[in-house]
Amino acid sequence: MRPIFRVAAITLVSSLVIFLSPWLPGNPGEEQVMIKALSGTEQYRDLWKKVETAMSEGKPRTALDIVETIYQKAKAEKEETEFIKAVAYRVTLRAETNEEGEITLITDLEKEVRDARGPVRAVLQSYLAQTYWNHYQSNRWEIGQRTRVDNTPDADFRTWDAAKFMDTVRVLYFASIAD
Repeated sequence: MRPIFRVAAITLVSSLVIFLSPWLPGNPGEEQVMIKALSGTEQYRDLWKKVETAMSEGKPRTALDIVETIYQKAKAEKEETEFIKAVAYRVTLRAETNEEGEITLITDLEKEVRDARGPVRAVLQSYLAQTYWNHYQSNRWEIGQRTRVDNTPDADFRTWDAAKFMDTVRVLYFASIAD
């Protein structure tokens, strides 16, 4: 996976997590949001430092193992902000450590979107839409040469035409802001 894509993906989701954290369930008041954010940060800070260290040392598999721990912990504890951040890192690192990186990234994101609810789902839908858009932009010259075919299977995004990409991105973005 291209490093710039990894940075863009992680930056996008991290920004969305920070922006949406006051509205996530379980955060009724501003003071409680700050207290919960601080305590959550303290709990996960050491693990995230280990992830960053592994990534800076060029050890994506080690970073992925740590992120898997954070992912499971955040999911079990219903820590939405940590969960979203873990999903972003997890899908990106899984894509980076897999031969079919982009397929893995999108497949994992689609699964997470299906399983998520509420604001977490909205953030992940937006992230998936951005991922499709990035793929389209990176391969626009090739995708633009494809003819539109009706009734094509949706399973493999690598065979989609430009219209299918536009429709999918639009639907995902609108779904992410629907509620």
